[in-house]
Amino acid sequence: MVAVTPLWPNLVEIPKILGASVETVSLTYSPRGWTLDLDRLLAALTPATRMLMINSPNNPTGWTMTREQQRTVLEHCCRYGIWIVADEVYERLYFTAVTGASHRRFSTSLRATSG
Repeated sequence: MVAVTPLWPNLVEIPKILGASVETVSLTYSPRGWTLDLDRLLAALTPATRMLMINSPNNPTGWTMTREQQRTVLEHCCRYGIWIVADEVYERLYFTAVTGASHRRFSTSLRATSG
């Protein structure tokens, strides 16, 4: 399992207790705000990975995945058969005009357009 952190600690610790290997890819803070190193995440998502856990919009950072990042991650995960568990509990809570799409709605529309 790969998890983008920070996220609710139990989402990382319970799989460990059950014997899963968990790799974390942390968001980083810069003067532009919180960011995801997409190359680092994609490198962590190997053919042996079974699940990606991602929280966007992220609590506590407020970081939101862009549509382009979602598309890239979704295509990569589809290529390797990796399940995406998207914690989107804060999907409707944002403070800017730019919002991220729901992974579920985005993946449905991507499948419909890619045939």
